[in-house]
Amino acid sequence: DNPIPPTIANLSVLDSQSSGADFNVQGGFGWAIQGGVFSDNGHYGLRIRGGEAPVTVRNVQTHRNGYNGANLETAGFIELQGLDVVENGTDGLVLHTSDVIDMTDSRIADHPGNINLIISSASAESRIRGNSVIADDTVIAEDHEIVASLIPNLVEEVVDNNELRNTARGLYVRNGTLSIDAIWPVLGFEYVLHPRADLTVHADAELILEAGLVLKATPNTGHHNDSDLFVNGILRLEGNENAPVVLTSLSDDRHGGDTNGDGVTTDPAPGDWGRVHFSASSDGFLEHALIRYGGGGNTGPCCHQNVAGPASLHVAADRAPQLSEITVEHSQSSGALINVTGGHD
Repeated sequence: DNPIPPTIANLSVLDSQSSGADFNVQGGFGWAIQGGVFSDNGHYGLRIRGGEAPVTVRNVQTHRNGYNGANLETAGFIELQGLDVVENGTDGLVLHTSDVIDMTDSRIADHPGNINLIISSASAESRIRGNSVIADDTVIAEDHEIVASLIPNLVEEVVDNNELRNTARGLYVRNGTLSIDAIWPVLGFEYVLHPRADLTVHADAELILEAGLVLKATPNTGHHNDSDLFVNGILRLEGNENAPVVLTSLSDDRHGGDTNGDGVTTDPAPGDWGRVHFSASSDGFLEHALIRYGGGGNTGPCCHQNVAGPASLHVAADRAPQLSEITVEHSQSSGALINVTGGHD
């Protein structure tokens, strides 16, 4: 028996001291929330947890809640349409599923000091289109607002098909593997690897970073893992003389500006992040690229810290990547270490 009706229409919860509405649906029955307002509550505005049941949420508002505006954690299909998620206390919309997300015509905006849109898990076949993800229109630098935090497989889908604007802190890329071909374009802000996050290009995938793109890695703290870019497939850095591709530290204000929003409080340092690593099965085409402040080798286990890695640019492959006009600066270890067992086709 399904304890939740197929459709919950126009349920509104306002000014509760805890969450507005908290659904926990473990069955496999599809159900929907149609309409409603969840605002000014002390904790979540709307929280949905469940098993494999498909969930549809349409035309719902979550405003000024104390915690996340809307939080969906399920193993099933998620359909979102016409959501308005604004001015909540922490993050805006947080999505986690092992299935597909279909999200359209929604607005997520104004979550100062936090993240507007988080997708921590979803199928690469997800469809995220026609949405607006916007930081505050008037005070950008002071709000320190991150426009989105995404798994690698959905970065291109989100940046190509939605309105993302008004952030000085960039788009964050979560730890994970890119398993599909992707082109990451230049935005009005930078890409940033999450703290301790590694970006891995799968053996069957190709990642292209366009001319002028800046990808920053959050500096390691303590013994925690240094962020790395692992290439098991194909990596193309398509810079040019006037617009190189830059891979650097989040503390490096020289490229992409003050992305961490701390003014002159922190300076970049050698070993702030790890390396670009080409594995045995990989291939690469790197042109006009700048790699700065890498060379760290921390892998996470306690209790070693500030350990140097093999190099900022590390090739241990069957064939050499094609390198042209590459500059490596301020590495904690060797700038480049090239070990090739064969030739290049």
